[in-house]
Amino acid sequence: MCKISTQLKLCTCKTREVETLKHYWILYRPDFSGMEILGSIIDPADITQEIALYNEGTLNILLNAGNCFDVDINVKEKDVLQLYFSCRNSYLTYAFTFKKNKWISTAYDLFANDLAEKLSGKIKQPFAKS
Repeated sequence: MCKISTQLKLCTCKTREVETLKHYWILYRPDFSGMEILGSIIDPADITQEIALYNEGTLNILLNAGNCFDVDINVKEKDVLQLYFSCRNSYLTYAFTFKKNKWISTAYDLFANDLAEKLSGKIKQPFAKS
C-alpha cells in the first residue's frame, strides 16, 4: 500500500552502501567547498496524491516529535534529510530541511551540489500494515 508507518525508526547502524538497502535515509549538511555531487535518477513510485500527502504529513509529525532516530543526533540549521522507500519496484522519496529547530518538508533536489553526506542508515518498520 506504501503508506508510511507511525512506528517508523531511522536506524544509525553502520552500512557500507546505504543505497543498496530497500529503505534508507541520508542526512546532508550544507558544504560550500565547491565539490560536485552526482546522483542517480530514481523513478518515483506510482501512488495516489492522497497517500503522498498522508506520507509527507506523517513523516513531518514523526520527525518533529523527536523520536524517529534510534539515537540522539546532532542536527544543525539547514541540514537536509532525505528518505527513500522502496515501493512497487520503485522509490518514494521525501526531503526535509531543518529550520528554526524543526523539520520542514522541502522539494527533493537530486542535483543539489552544496550538500555533503553526514549520516545515513536503514529505515525500520517503513510501512503501515494494510
